[in-house]
Amino acid sequence: MPIYLFILIFFSLFSAFKDAIMSLTPYQLHWSEALIRRVELRLQQVHASLEVFYRKQKYSAVTHTTATAEEDGEQRQQEEGPISSVGSFLLRTCVHSTPLYETQLEHGVGADIAIKIPEEVCSLKEIHDGHYLERRHVFLLKVEKFLKKYNEKMVKKKASTSSATAETEEREMTDEHERRSIVPWEVRRVPFGGGSVKTEKDILRICFLKSRSDKTRREVFHVDVHFQPIALTGRIASVAAVRKHPFYSYLVQEDALMTVHLRKLHELYLKNHLLSRATVFLKCWAYHVGLMARTSGHPEGLSGFHISALLLRLVEEGVILPSMSEENVIRAVWVYLSRGPTHNKINGSWKDTPVPAAEERGEVAVLRLTGETMNLFFRSSAAFFQKVVKRAADEALQLPHFSEVFVKFPFQPLQLAMDTCFVVEGLLAYFAETDSTPVVKKTGAARSPSVQRVQAIQDLVQEALGSRSSYATVWRRGEDSVHVAVQLTTEVEGRNRLTRGPPVEDTEAVEHFNAFWGKDITSTRQFPDGSIHRCVLWSFDDDVGANTTIALSAATVIRRVLEFALRKHLLPTAKVSLLLGGLEGVLAERIGAEWRDAAPMMQKSLMEACRNVETMIGEVPRTALPCKITSLEIIAPSERHTATFPVRPHLALTYTTDDLTQPNFAGLSTEPTIEPIHGVLTIDDKNKIPDTIEAIAAIKGAICAQLSKVLHEYYGDDKRHSGARSKKPVKRDVENQQKEPQCELQGPHIRTSCTSHSVDIIYKGYLFRFYIAHYREVSLLRALQRESEAAMIERKLFWSVQHAKFLRTIAFGHHSYPMAVRLSKRWLSAMLLLEFVLPEAVELLVAHAYLGSNPPKTFVGGFFSLSSDNCHS
Repeated sequence: MPIYLFILIFFSLFSAFKDAIMSLTPYQLHWSEALIRRVELRLQQVHASLEVFYRKQKYSAVTHTTATAEEDGEQRQQEEGPISSVGSFLLRTCVHSTPLYETQLEHGVGADIAIKIPEEVCSLKEIHDGHYLERRHVFLLKVEKFLKKYNEKMVKKKASTSSATAETEEREMTDEHERRSIVPWEVRRVPFGGGSVKTEKDILRICFLKSRSDKTRREVFHVDVHFQPIALTGRIASVAAVRKHPFYSYLVQEDALMTVHLRKLHELYLKNHLLSRATVFLKCWAYHVGLMARTSGHPEGLSGFHISALLLRLVEEGVILPSMSEENVIRAVWVYLSRGPTHNKINGSWKDTPVPAAEERGEVAVLRLTGETMNLFFRSSAAFFQKVVKRAADEALQLPHFSEVFVKFPFQPLQLAMDTCFVVEGLLAYFAETDSTPVVKKTGAARSPSVQRVQAIQDLVQEALGSRSSYATVWRRGEDSVHVAVQLTTEVEGRNRLTRGPPVEDTEAVEHFNAFWGKDITSTRQFPDGSIHRCVLWSFDDDVGANTTIALSAATVIRRVLEFALRKHLLPTAKVSLLLGGLEGVLAERIGAEWRDAAPMMQKSLMEACRNVETMIGEVPRTALPCKITSLEIIAPSERHTATFPVRPHLALTYTTDDLTQPNFAGLSTEPTIEPIHGVLTIDDKNKIPDTIEAIAAIKGAICAQLSKVLHEYYGDDKRHSGARSKKPVKRDVENQQKEPQCELQGPHIRTSCTSHSVDIIYKGYLFRFYIAHYREVSLLRALQRESEAAMIERKLFWSVQHAKFLRTIAFGHHSYPMAVRLSKRWLSAMLLLEFVLPEAVELLVAHAYLGSNPPKTFVGGFFSLSSDNCHS
């Protein structure tokens, strides 16, 4: 193959590799004039259908009333129509919720319409009595039913009137005609604010369908239908009302103030176009680092309106000035988030203003606009802001240029931004009661009953994990499932099998510890510092027949601990699984009659075989070889646990007298090929050999032959050499001499062979192949201008040794590193790219993430570090 063709193929495949890992689609939607007209037309179609609904139901005219803190409970009335446009589409600050195309189609870009709930459905008295959410849901179901029937009727009417002229219309069809035609839509209920399931309120999402090539596809945008109360008075929005029943008051204000907030933001962006650009950038950043609720489904996450409200608040405080640059505006918002917005004052000028109890205790993040009593962050806890939002803002502030946030950090939803994430299923009975209970006006309530249930799970998770995690958050992802995202303290602490409880002197804490875990699994243990604690030592099914000295991963240990605690205190049907845990399945291979990962099964036997072979070669007398062996390094990836499919003992390399049921032969292979375990022997001739390539080649061949002969004499299984083995010059005392016959019978038995450049050693089913490296060989080849041969020998015999030493240190310092490398190699192989990328390069790319200031603590994080490095390099 010509070299230029090879280079062309390489770069085309590498480009495909980057596109496959992460589509680098821009976050900001390109609002072309045609697209704007299309969205506005769809808004008009939905608006017209809702007007038909209002006329058909004969609802009375609507007077929208609002009350703010500035007016101290006084009402302010303004005549408006029952339907109005709201949201960020009108402000042109909409962005993609994710750069991935599939998720973009799932979420899309939304335009928003707000419809007021008429007095016939929910009167002002019913709002004051706490029945707003119940009446709102009834009205939502009625609108949903009407929109579905209305669209079906319009589509059928269009089909019947245009059937006679179908051929003519097909010939005259243009984009403009298609854009103005009636299109089918689907109506679905989605949680308010981007949550996953079972939030306090739902909205209607209208997704438009289009037919292309006999296939129905969704358009990239949709229309969300929101609902507003008929009025907002001081009995809901006043300071006293917020103090008495904050949660209900915030939910009503959230709906009522949408049009008010739209006017404020419109005035803000109309005065300074730079602020709208900064808003779009901050929304992209929030999506990129996993802070948005729509990306993760976490109800405590941010929304696009929160980002806009942050800028508006900083403008009101005078922190952001009209003369500031875009970068300074963005950094001002990051600084505000890094400080953690937990101010408990409703208005900065009021010193003795009462606030809800949760805000007084600092449990909830706080953001209020001037003159309003509503806390825009009433769903977000202070802990979530401190551990998730503040951390992302601090990382962004460390960058020299603000736009580097999209280059230095990969796109990650919250589940991947945390160290590990678990899926807990089987909780349908646990949420059944709260899901059927409507949210009512309750004194002092700061959360809904469903959220309180989730908070109880989070408290249980934090107590179960203890010192293993620095932060854990829980949120619902389905009718019977929740996600548990955990930030580990350290990887070592995460995979610790011992849960250390209180000291035995604290009888009250010991009693609570025994009650939490159960006396049947707790025990008392003494630690090296002399302290005695109550503990739990966890056992695992992986230990049975694993024959491994490598500790289990942090995800495996935490999954076992969480499952035990949830089944004991929550539901016996709770099932815990690792999110993306199925990645481990791609490393399974056929072993006997089953498919499983061979690495945990044979790591101990391989390590013991490597150490024994190193000991055999190290005990060879110096006088037996013409040169001194200065070092011995095994460079095979299997020895440092980074081989995709590790080397297993082979049946053809065993003796008929071997007991194959022993753990040393676990995972015995019968493949038609035998893969050797490579090693390098470095020699030093002390300048006794002439500086010629021929002399070095001759001495290397002589060493191979002599080493093979000596090893066979001392450790070979040929009975004819038993006399030679008895002459081994090793010092023994009298006691060892008495045990000599027994030791010889139990000692290692090997078979050796050699070539002019390598030595083969067969031991316990493994084939070890050692090469001889001479320190002057590379320099001599370069002096003779044999660069290609010198580069090959240098990489094979010298750089590979340094590479093995370096990665062995990382592999044994970070337990998740080998699994991350194996997954990366397996993925590249599946993408047909591994033949163009050296396996050593893959190991170094993953190692780069583990050498950073915040190394991955799980193999999933290490695996995704490969994609981020390659997409942003």
